[in-house]
Amino acid sequence: MPNKNRKNFGKLCYPGTTWVDYKNPVIKKYVTIYGRIKPRYYTKVPMVVQKSLSRAIKNARIMGLVPFTK
Repeated sequence: MPNKNRKNFGKLCYPGTTWVDYKNPVIKKYVTIYGRIKPRYYTKVPMVVQKSLSRAIKNARIMGLVPFTK
């Protein structure tokens, strides 16, 4: 049950989630139109998930799943 004082998380972060897979197509939502990773105050995910999200985006860039720039 989410706390009423906090904003709802996206589909990426459920309670108990601490890592993100680079093959997840939802990570494109966390990248701006210019290819930059959105900061935590926009994504509203916990710090542990944000760190694994940034690592997953960087891995997906290297694999060619997410572009580096526009």
